[in-house]
Amino acid sequence: VCVGGMPFGVKFYSRGILIVGFTEIETANGIETPAQDAGLQINDIITHVNGNNVETAGDFIGIVENAADTIDVTYLRGGDENTVSFVPSVAKEDGKRKTGMWIRDTTAGIGTVTYILPDTGEFAGLGHGICDMESGELLEMKRGTVVDVMISGVNKGISGTPGELKGYFTSDKSGALLGNTPCGVYGVLSNVPWDKIPETAEVAEQGEIRSGEAYIWCTLDGNSP
Repeated sequence: VCVGGMPFGVKFYSRGILIVGFTEIETANGIETPAQDAGLQINDIITHVNGNNVETAGDFIGIVENAADTIDVTYLRGGDENTVSFVPSVAKEDGKRKTGMWIRDTTAGIGTVTYILPDTGEFAGLGHGICDMESGELLEMKRGTVVDVMISGVNKGISGTPGELKGYFTSDKSGALLGNTPCGVYGVLSNVPWDKIPETAEVAEQGEIRSGEAYIWCTLDGNSP
């Protein structure tokens, strides 16, 4: 395999939309918080509204604004599916129906390529998958995009707190993410960075692995290991 070490960015679309916060709505009758009062919580994943599948924040907002009255919201919490019903509030400011939730339909982050298969451009970033920040649960991926990235800094990890690569995206798309697993993510690069690959290596069988010195290729700044 081709040894990795170069960074990659991820735009990750999970199933449904994620509740990331709540806000108060000023109405003609005072301040209201309909979604929170109905029992919805931060990190719940909304999958359907009035029986309609929702994949983006735009889908959700469109259904809510055009609903006649009560809406039925189906959501996932800890792997369990539930449904609540409530009436969205009419905002005094613009007359639109609102739920009082902050929602997100994508997750973005930066990882490090572990290896690339030279014949196909398939790659993996091993270590851990993309998880929910609060619960630590593995996110169910609907689709994902790989983008080029420039590293601007590194936060060193300490015991109990993982480190972090800091940077910014520099392209729209450089590959596709195909899977999110407990061991990491994998996909296919459309533009393999041959000029940044430090070397190739043979992959050992599990029974051949022994303890001893190991070397890790990583990117501390820029976009090359």
